Amino acid sequence: MERTMNRADVKPIFDKNFQIVWLTVMENRDKKTDENPGGMDVLKQLGGTDKMGIPFFAIVNPDGRVLSNSMYKETGEPDQNTGYPVEPQEISHFMAMMSSDAPHISPADLKVLKTVFDARAAEIKAAQKARQGLGH
Repeated sequence: MERTMNRADVKPIFDKNFQIVWLTVMENRDKKTDENPGGMDVLKQLGGTDKMGIPFFAIVNPDGRVLSNSMYKETGEPDQNTGYPVEPQEISHFMAMMSSDAPHISPADLKVLKTVFDARAAEIKAAQKARQGLGH
């Protein structure tokens, strides 16, 4: 997610619409010292859990109220974390967050984000398929 957010065509969109704050949690044992003290408490306040996986993201207003987060619900399924949006429903949830909770984001910027995330999802799926083919 961080790599995509730092792309030359994406970073300006995030920079003008959000104040990005990174929280390091749920690291492997050898990197536990990299975690933010109290990070799990903040994650839970934002609507995350210790069982959902990362990345997790939330949009918070200036007063600290959570407007949305990367958790979504599919019919008949438990809440799921979008993580890095790859599946169509994950990209749709991510785009809904962007359009509803970034009041000044332009349609052109939304189009750039959708194009980038759709293309990256296709790349990820192609790489997964190639890896699966190597295993047979």
